[in-house]
Amino acid sequence: MRSTRRATATRGPRGRPSNSARTPCNYPIAPFVLGLVLGDILDKSLRRGLQITNGDLTPFFTRPVCALLAAVTLFTLLMYMPPINRRVHAGWASLVRSFRGMLAR
Repeated sequence: MRSTRRATATRGPRGRPSNSARTPCNYPIAPFVLGLVLGDILDKSLRRGLQITNGDLTPFFTRPVCALLAAVTLFTLLMYMPPINRRVHAGWASLVRSFRGMLAR
């Protein structure tokens, strides 16, 4: 019995070729390419910044844009934890219900 998984991973609906390039496990290739290209640049820049500050990480978070990006990254990582995700979705749903109630008056 021959597996057709590899052949179907590059096909879209109705057997047509897919528009986006994907790996055999059906992951998009673009993030992998970005990681390969930008990973080395990011590593060199981080090493240079840490050498300038003698290993101190606080200068990376003193500017508001850097702190905002760090907060968004942390929030994104925390949303992958199911208990936190459920709480955020429940809070968001109650907030939407309260706004709908205010608008209905």
